[in-house]
Amino acid sequence: MNLARFGSASQSSQYGSAGPENAIKPPISNEWGYTKCTHTSDILSPAWWMFNISFGIVFITDITIYYRDGFARRMDGFELYVSNTSTTPPSANDLCYKDAPGYLNKDITKTISCYQLGQYVIYYDDTVDRIDKGSVIELCYVSINDNIATDALVSQNPIGTKPTNLAIDGDKSTCSKTKGTDVWFQFDMTEIRIVTEFYITGKVNTTTNGLVHKIYASNSSAEPEKGTVLYQGKLLPQNIKTYAVLRYLTYIPAIKTASLELEMCDIGIVGCPSTQYGPLCELRCPAKCLGPCDLDTGRCIFGCLNGWIGEKCDQDMNRKLGAVGMFNILTNHKPEEFKVESLGEVGTEHDDENTCMYQKTSVEFDENRYVEKLPWKHDHETLPIDVITKQRTDNVREFHKKGKDNKMNIRVGDIVQVNDEKP
Repeated sequence: MNLARFGSASQSSQYGSAGPENAIKPPISNEWGYTKCTHTSDILSPAWWMFNISFGIVFITDITIYYRDGFARRMDGFELYVSNTSTTPPSANDLCYKDAPGYLNKDITKTISCYQLGQYVIYYDDTVDRIDKGSVIELCYVSINDNIATDALVSQNPIGTKPTNLAIDGDKSTCSKTKGTDVWFQFDMTEIRIVTEFYITGKVNTTTNGLVHKIYASNSSAEPEKGTVLYQGKLLPQNIKTYAVLRYLTYIPAIKTASLELEMCDIGIVGCPSTQYGPLCELRCPAKCLGPCDLDTGRCIFGCLNGWIGEKCDQDMNRKLGAVGMFNILTNHKPEEFKVESLGEVGTEHDDENTCMYQKTSVEFDENRYVEKLPWKHDHETLPIDVITKQRTDNVREFHKKGKDNKMNIRVGDIVQVNDEKP
């Protein structure tokens, strides 16, 4: 989750109207503007920009910086801190990243992994620019992401000598600990989420040579091995990049009878809350989605609530699809489109200048199968139909011109879209 929406920003000085709050407001870009980016004085050094997280200390996984386009040289030598205090200069113990010196090939959009506890994020620069007389900070957007694992429920088997919540407290020096056979460790995120990355700090001691470690993503706590294998190898992984839909993350050794000692000191899970999407989780999923939406497009990948259709579940099915039951359909296609399973004929008739198409009350199919027309949800006898074939859409009039003997076959594999508007 992007924490930049939950707090306040400040900076060491201000040039013109380019205030510190600009870095936590849209647009998300590198484009300069006095209302789009921050700007400290060009004659003072050192300079800093600071964000205070309103609800206190959190575990931060990564920070993304969008610096002003065309002025990458001013980033030279900057430092990034995550701290429990607002003191400047910050303590070296809180340093998360230090920029290497040099003016060439600076990345003005930069994501920095931190994995630190803190309440304050501080961008600090005491390097005097080679052209200006001071240290200039120009941040157009800053995203601060926390660890969604901190809200997880944790369990392990055997129960162990150290509590499980030490694995999600953000302190790598404290670890949960268990020992024995049939060992497993599980994180329950309490809801299905889309996750893009995991990082793990832990260790395994065992006398079993060549023991393979496995990590599963699943939506069942009872049978995680029926889920997706995210990792398997002879060493416990430190980082897993993925695109997984899951509720449970479970560690299980390949040989359950192996005797081992497992310590889990820290786990980070990177992803959006189930209601959000976008590169910085800044966009809200459609309200009628059934479950989380695609992180890139916002598409409702788990379908829609009852009565709604469309990629973003924004179409009222009762208004758009008055006669869905007319067709023998397959259900593994887009909600607003249906694939015809068997052959059937659609007739056409004229009504002044309009042409419409209708399904006969009873239609015989190949292989002696048939369907019957369900009762209309409107009071007229004809139903306009758009038949979508592959990558092009033909309207009713075009089909009438192509038809033969006022009939048009719907073929197996055709995609049919139905609406109940009068022609």
